[in-house]
Amino acid sequence: MLGLLELHFDSLAGRLVAVLGVAFKPDTDDVREAPALELVRHLVAAGAQVRVNDPKAMHEARRSLGDLAGVTWCEEPYDATEGADLLCLMTEWRPYRRPDFARLAAQLKARVVFDGRNQYDDVRCRAYGLTVYPIGVRVA
Repeated sequence: MLGLLELHFDSLAGRLVAVLGVAFKPDTDDVREAPALELVRHLVAAGAQVRVNDPKAMHEARRSLGDLAGVTWCEEPYDATEGADLLCLMTEWRPYRRPDFARLAAQLKARVVFDGRNQYDDVRCRAYGLTVYPIGVRVA
């Protein structure tokens, strides 16, 4: 996902990135080998600020990442996306499956979603002015 982010944006420095889902899989607080943690580390190293939300795994993720400067932990998903440049969806939690796309479009400055779980219909999202990059799916 980081490669796609860097292709879309010339630089991630100074960007505000919302990351939804840090658990390895939904319905758990297991963050062992969770790709989201590596993404957060890389985003911060690239100079981005990161807001993170996860229904169950924030405590474990915080423990794993430590007090990593540049990371804000948000209790609600829309707190993470408010004013963010882009959204990275990393875990297919039920609360993330059907977001208010109009609200997301209004909140995200660049109106870009990197969908690491291939949950969002890009045609539906386009109707709201959102660009969705599904990860692992070839886009024409």
